[in-house]
Amino acid sequence: DIGKHFTINELVKRDIIKRRLATEDDSISYTEFAYSLLQGYDYLVLNDKYGCGLQIWASDQWTNILSGVELIRRKTGREAFALTTPLVTDASGKKCGKSEGNAIWLDPKKTTPYAFYQFWLNQSDEMVEAYLKFFTFLPIIEIEAMVELHKRNPGKREAQKALARLVTEIVH
Repeated sequence: DIGKHFTINELVKRDIIKRRLATEDDSISYTEFAYSLLQGYDYLVLNDKYGCGLQIWASDQWTNILSGVELIRRKTGREAFALTTPLVTDASGKKCGKSEGNAIWLDPKKTTPYAFYQFWLNQSDEMVEAYLKFFTFLPIIEIEAMVELHKRNPGKREAQKALARLVTEIVH
């Protein structure tokens, strides 16, 4: 039984890697291949040195975090956990991050509080509800009421204004 020797995560990664290696247009670089291993090892070090038992990243890092969860379990016998949120995107739907050149920094020297506020204010109608749920402490019932009001008059952008104000208050 293959399940006795490999975790589901390992099987998924092996299948993805095998497919990518077999498809010339979808090949995988060594850096990309090693990244998951390095991130897994990083989680192990954080767990050993600082007692870190939870890593939180965007959803595109799920398998990388799981490599750390699995490595910690195998090397130490301890539990570790992974939590992801949807990717944060800009107004055009492009992923925000260093590699994309459009990161939104928490450090006010890198992204001013004004620019930070504007980023959240400019979120699309499609994303504002999810972002209110993920990045604010508003009760769900208040978010649902705000989204309903927003649907009645989207031009006022009340949901975006609340999102921008609340997230900026948390960070700055």
